[in-house]
Amino acid sequence: MTKVRAPSGLNARGKAFWALITEGFELDSAELEVLKEACRTLDEIDALKAAADEHGPMVKGSTGQLVVNPALLEVRQARAAFERMVKALALPSEDDEHQTAAERSISEDASKAAQARWGKRASGG
Repeated sequence: MTKVRAPSGLNARGKAFWALITEGFELDSAELEVLKEACRTLDEIDALKAAADEHGPMVKGSTGQLVVNPALLEVRQARAAFERMVKALALPSEDDEHQTAAERSISEDASKAAQARWGKRASGG
């Protein structure tokens, strides 16, 4: 497996995640782009958490009232984005390491369809 160099500008957590994934999996160019954005998102989460830690979970709003630190809201959104990116990579877990990405996708789709079908019957619909 050829080692893929980490993109410039990544911080420690982004570089570590890049190394973990690229050392364990062969990714095509589109997957590498998703991975790059996922790594940048991890670094952004760290920066946002540092800002939230510095200023606390509550900050003064425009009229002096206490509001939730906007950095915490951004952390939550960035975590959700990271989760979507990692899911888009469709990396195998230890349980399904022998499945291809296409097989995992088909399996997930079949599972969702079965849940929708059986869920309707169970509820009388």
